[in-house]
Amino acid sequence: MGKRANKTVKGRAEKVDKSVTDSLKATKQAQARREERKILDRITEQSNADRVRELERAIDAAEVKVQKLYSDLRTTQKATDDHKVELANERTKLSTVSFAPTIISAGESSRISSMQSKLDSTTALLTAAKTHVVELKSERAKLESENARTTRETVLKREGLAEEKAGLKAAKEELEQLVERRKKVGEKSGEEEWRVKRKSPEELEVLERTIEQVAGAEEMIEQLEGEIREINDNAQAAAEELVRRSDNVASAKLELSHLQSIKNTLVVQNRTQEVELATARAVLAEATRPALVEKITWTLRDERILRDARRELSENQQRAKGLEGRVEELEERVRQRALVREERALKLITIVRKLNKATIKLRAENANLLLELAGVNSSDQRIGNPQHPFMHPSSIAAVLPPSLIMRSILLLLPALAAALPQQHPFTTLSSSLLPPLNRSAFAGHELLPLNDGTFFPSPAFGVGSIWKHTNVTDLVIGALEVGYRHIDNAAFYATEEDVARAIRHVGLRRDEVYLTSKYDGLEGRDLETEFMDSLRKLDTPYLDQYLIHNPYLAPDPSLIWPVLESLVKRGLVRTIGVSNYNSTFLSTLLSMPDLKIPPAVNQIRYHAYLTIEQSPAVHLAKRHKVLTAAYSALTPLTTATGGPMDEVLEGIAEGEGMTTAQVLLEWTREQKLAVVTTSGNSGRQKEQLEVFGPDFPSLSSKDRHTIWKAGIKGELHKE
Repeated sequence: MGKRANKTVKGRAEKVDKSVTDSLKATKQAQARREERKILDRITEQSNADRVRELERAIDAAEVKVQKLYSDLRTTQKATDDHKVELANERTKLSTVSFAPTIISAGESSRISSMQSKLDSTTALLTAAKTHVVELKSERAKLESENARTTRETVLKREGLAEEKAGLKAAKEELEQLVERRKKVGEKSGEEEWRVKRKSPEELEVLERTIEQVAGAEEMIEQLEGEIREINDNAQAAAEELVRRSDNVASAKLELSHLQSIKNTLVVQNRTQEVELATARAVLAEATRPALVEKITWTLRDERILRDARRELSENQQRAKGLEGRVEELEERVRQRALVREERALKLITIVRKLNKATIKLRAENANLLLELAGVNSSDQRIGNPQHPFMHPSSIAAVLPPSLIMRSILLLLPALAAALPQQHPFTTLSSSLLPPLNRSAFAGHELLPLNDGTFFPSPAFGVGSIWKHTNVTDLVIGALEVGYRHIDNAAFYATEEDVARAIRHVGLRRDEVYLTSKYDGLEGRDLETEFMDSLRKLDTPYLDQYLIHNPYLAPDPSLIWPVLESLVKRGLVRTIGVSNYNSTFLSTLLSMPDLKIPPAVNQIRYHAYLTIEQSPAVHLAKRHKVLTAAYSALTPLTTATGGPMDEVLEGIAEGEGMTTAQVLLEWTREQKLAVVTTSGNSGRQKEQLEVFGPDFPSLSSKDRHTIWKAGIKGELHKE
């Protein structure tokens, strides 16, 4: 029994020794690992700190580069804007000198357009660069946020490591206590062998508990090692995260380099554009210097002459307004004198006829006397016999001497010439076949003379365009009641029957209204068929004015114009003309070799924004005494608002006490153009008609020039 207990105690002591030895070995290994971990932590902390500092330096450098690039972009944008302003100034200068197209060649215009497109592409690149800068700033903010989060995580990990170190330190102290206990056990092993024999079961249980505590310490050490491995894995993950963020910094640097290349490209393009602009200016200056100097000289002279002429014209207009009553009185006197001359002519013709009869009678009596003297008494040979050859009209020349006939004609010619009304060289047959217009009915209109001896009452009230295919009876009734007496319509508008109903409702006589219609070739009908249909729908025996609505409806004027001339000769229309003809079509018509009756009117779309475009047609018409009638004159106030004309019109209207519509209509009227206008508002109808009254004020030369410049500016901007 004693031997067995001794063996048991000895075995337990060996087991304790082995456990202590293993614990010491494990403790040394753990200590070595802790040293390695300390070194690794120091390296990792140093590496993390270095990477964080490197990341911060990269972010600072990126921020500096972004600021510099943004500054460069602003500089480039300013330079581009300056070039745009210079280009616009150049175009404005060129446009103000006789409309510019006479100076700038097609190549120079295309070069300037190319420079404008390049400036637009530069603006697009600048916009893209700004977008990149915004994205880079966003990425930088993200990097800063990630850096702050990483810093917080690193601090937390450091705190955890400190706690782990404290735990390891406590474990180390406990192991050291175990080692001390082992030494004590070793020193007392001899005594234990002797004491074991005397050990009680309670002491053996205490010894077993000590052995179990040592085993628990070993398990604790293993757990600490596992936690240390987990901390190493977390540190490795943090290192990989730093590497990834370093890659983000590298991509940000690549993005910065890309932006730098874009900036360099913009700078190169800007320099290229500067060189091209300088080259274009040099070429333009070299090509246009002599012509430009001469043109400017003549322009200045023309402007002085024009100013003087306009001043004189304004004075003459004031005088004319004061003499209008006198002119009407003189016209009435002329008409009275014409009637007196006609009466005198009729009396003279009656007297001449009586003289001829008396002369014939005297000649007959003389002949009878001669026959009696000759012994001829036959009654059938007497001159008084109606069958006598001397009484036949063809024998009057034999009775009257030629000299007497010529003297009678010469005496009667001045009286007949004075009695006949004076007509224009192009006076047509319709002037005598059609009843004259009642001028007093057109008191609110400006009567513009035409090349056929008639006149055009301006303004005309149009029932086309927006009123097409609608019932305009009430609209025309309102216009007639306001005072309009010229109604402009066309077969295409499908409003002719409504116009006829309105005229019947108001009760105007035919000579108190001026009717215009147009040929459109609807459904392939020829001109005369459509004209007769218009007469039927308008319920009138004739028209005052008939136009070809569009040149493309009559591509060969030699075929269709003679039909219009025949309508004039037959007394079915008073005046003929065209509509929407540009200078090419109008020139072709006017140059027809067999043209007998030239067009009297060309109705075109004309307003302040079309001054340059329609200038050739207007000037050609003036040279050939063709009146230009302008429709859509109020376009800058209706469908083309928002242009440079808005502010100009408002300023002039406020200064002159007019409406903006009246300013535009007066500007058009003072160019000696007829006006075709329309409105569905009775107040605006009356307002527009007031412009053509005798008491409406004129625009100053400064206002006219301001409107002209704003129109040119708007037209160039539109192109």
